[in-house]
Amino acid sequence: MNNITSNLTSNVSEQSLCGHRLSLIVLFVALFTFISNGQNCQSSYDREDLYGEDLRIDRPFMCGTAMMEDERYRETKSREKKGFYDIDDLIFYGYPGYFKKKRQLYYGSHPDTFTLIPNGDVVSIQFVGNFIRDKNVVYSKGMALKDVDVASFQIFDNTPYAKDNNSVFYSTSRGANGSEGILKIEGANAEHFNSLCIESSNGDCYYYGVDDVHVYYSGVQILGADAASFRLEEGGYGYAHDNYFVYYNGKKLEGSSGRSFKRIDYYYSRDKNNVYYNGEVVQGMNGSSFKLLGESGMGTDGLHICYRDSVYEDGDPSTFIDLGCGYYKDVNNVYSRGQVLEGIDPATFENLEWGFSIDKNGVYCDDVLIPYADPLSFEVLGRKYSRDKKHTFYLRNLLADCHRETFIVNKLDPSKAEDSKANYERGRRTKK
Repeated sequence: MNNITSNLTSNVSEQSLCGHRLSLIVLFVALFTFISNGQNCQSSYDREDLYGEDLRIDRPFMCGTAMMEDERYRETKSREKKGFYDIDDLIFYGYPGYFKKKRQLYYGSHPDTFTLIPNGDVVSIQFVGNFIRDKNVVYSKGMALKDVDVASFQIFDNTPYAKDNNSVFYSTSRGANGSEGILKIEGANAEHFNSLCIESSNGDCYYYGVDDVHVYYSGVQILGADAASFRLEEGGYGYAHDNYFVYYNGKKLEGSSGRSFKRIDYYYSRDKNNVYYNGEVVQGMNGSSFKLLGESGMGTDGLHICYRDSVYEDGDPSTFIDLGCGYYKDVNNVYSRGQVLEGIDPATFENLEWGFSIDKNGVYCDDVLIPYADPLSFEVLGRKYSRDKKHTFYLRNLLADCHRETFIVNKLDPSKAEDSKANYERGRRTKK
C-alpha cells in the first residue's frame, strides 16, 4: 500500500497532491467496505445525497477577550453586593459542588449560592465513589448526614452503596454529574449487607446489593426476590435470576422461570415459558423451542419468526434463506434487516449489491422502487449508478439524454461518471 501511495503522489505539484490524497481516501474507504457473502453491502446513499449539500457547522461569533473580562468583573461586583462569596477566591475541590477557600469548605449547587459547611475539614475530606466524607461527617448536598456513625462508615468500591454499624446507605448520584443525595435504606441488615460486585464482574452489579433476606436495586428492595439464590447473568445485559423468577434491571418478570433462564445473545433471552427481548416478553413465541436464525437478528420457535419484539405470524422458518447484506426471505415474505418488505415477490426477489435489489415487478434502491427500471436487464455499475437496456440511473433518478453505451463510473469516486457527451457528479450533468 505504501508503494501505491508513493507512485500516485510522486512528481506532482502541491496543488495536484491534494487531489490525489482525496482520491486515495475514497479508495481506502472502498477497499475496507463491509463484505457479506461476497457482496458489497453498504447502502447506496451518503450524507451529501441525503441532505442535498455539503454539511457545514456554523460557529457563533466569539466576543473579544476584553469584553468578556469586563462582563465578568461586573458580575463579580454584583454578587458581592448581594452578600454571596467571591467566586474568584473559591477553588474547585474535585467533586461537583464542593469548593474550598483557605481552610474552609463550601458547597454550591449554583455559582451564586455558596454555603459554608460547619465543621467541614478540608484536610481530611475524601471523595470516594459517590460519597463525600471527612473525619467528622458524611455529606449529602453539602449537609452533614444525621445518624451516621462516621467511625464505622465504609464504602463498597465502585458502587453507590455504603454502610455503618447500624444502617445501609445508597447514593442517588452516579459518577461526577451531580449529587442528588444519599438515601438510608430502611429495613436493610447492615451486618449482613454486601454489594453483588464482590461476587461478579458483571457491570450491572453496580446497582445491586443484598443482605441475608432481601435484594436491592438502586437502593430499593426487590419484592419477592430470593437473596440466597439470586444471581446476576454473566455478561450483563440487565438480566438476573433466582430459583423462582427472572429480573430485568431490577424488575421481576411475571410468569418467568428463573431455573430455566438462558441468555441467547445481546438482545434475546428465554426460559421454558417465554422469549424476552430487552426485558420484554415477545408475545406468542415459545421459549422452550426458541433459537436464532443464523446471524439475521431474527429468531424462531419452529412455528413463527420474530425480529426483536415483532412476530410475523406468516413467517415460515422451514423456507427461511439468508440472501446477504441484511436481506432474508421465506416462502411468504422478504425481510430487510428484520422488516417485511410489502409488495415484494419472494419467489423472484434477488439481492444485488450496494442496496440494489430486484423482483419480477421492479428494481429497488434501498428498498424503494426505481421508476422505469427494467428488472430483466438491470445491472449495477457502482455504488450509485446503474442501468438497464434503455436507461441509466443515479440512485433512483433517471439520467436523461445519457449515452448508455459509453457510460463509465469513476472507480475512485462512486459519485462521478462520464459518457461520450458529458460528465456527471452526483447525477448532475455537465457537457464536455
